[in-house]
Amino acid sequence: MVLSDITLSRNHLALQRPPWYAVGMSTTLNKEADVLSRLEVSLTPEGARDLLKIEFSSQDRERMRELLEKANQGTRTPDEEREATDFERLGHVFSMLKSVARRTLKHA
Repeated sequence: MVLSDITLSRNHLALQRPPWYAVGMSTTLNKEADVLSRLEVSLTPEGARDLLKIEFSSQDRERMRELLEKANQGTRTPDEEREATDFERLGHVFSMLKSVARRTLKHA
């Protein structure tokens, strides 16, 4: 996921909600988008490099594989559906933060 609307002023980044973000998203994602649209991030190059290291743990990656397998078999429970959705949402947040970090390093 790439953020299309990032305002740059030296090392100060202000995230703005891209116009496409709210289209077709659930209420929860819209609320998260609203929070993200007000988020202001100031990163040093070192902080940006640290953000690029953010990853799910090996335990979480294994759990995601299990959930994917269950989805392919059609055997996921409602709780597992919610768990998979939570992983997906966190993955989107990680992607957005990494996008900000890459832009910070590009302009450093």
